Amino acid sequence: MHSPWFDSTFPQPLNFGGIGTLLGHEISHGFDSSGFHFDEIGDRIDQKDVDKETYKKMEERFECFIKQYNNYENNKLRPNTRFTLSENIADNAGIRASYNAWKLFTTSQRKFKNLKNSLNKFTDDQIFFIGNAFTYCSVMTEEDANNYAKTDNHAFPKSRVNLPLSNFQAFANAFGCPSGTKMNNKEQKCQLW
Repeated sequence: MHSPWFDSTFPQPLNFGGIGTLLGHEISHGFDSSGFHFDEIGDRIDQKDVDKETYKKMEERFECFIKQYNNYENNKLRPNTRFTLSENIADNAGIRASYNAWKLFTTSQRKFKNLKNSLNKFTDDQIFFIGNAFTYCSVMTEEDANNYAKTDNHAFPKSRVNLPLSNFQAFANAFGCPSGTKMNNKEQKCQLW
């Protein structure tokens, strides 16, 4: 493990926002649009064996993510959101799982090391979300972006940060995002569970 995902010198919120979100992302694949079709030992589940109401609700939630990612501005390029659906769901679930773990940790740890340098002006919750965004920092040439859109099964890094956070009320609360803005619009939030 290494920066930006984890560093023993980082404040805990940065590590939870980084490696914690990555771990939550990977674990959540068991429940996303791909994992939903397999049982606990990895055998494919016949659709007829799934409760119809459950299946319908999951499909509606998947469709919410597809529409949201299709409508997100991202240069002139957009990966195929049906292709990136599983990863998009995992990004959203990963940030939620890690944030919940972070809150449990802070509740049990009441005190942790004082934050140093420029992070002093941020709350612990804000630092958590900064830690998450930090892991997706990237620079792409136009050629890189074209290749990424064609071959990678992840949304672009900007989408991987902004869309899961726009779906997460704890982010809007932490940064005081006004209701109705891109990062806090209840009408456009997608949530799997």
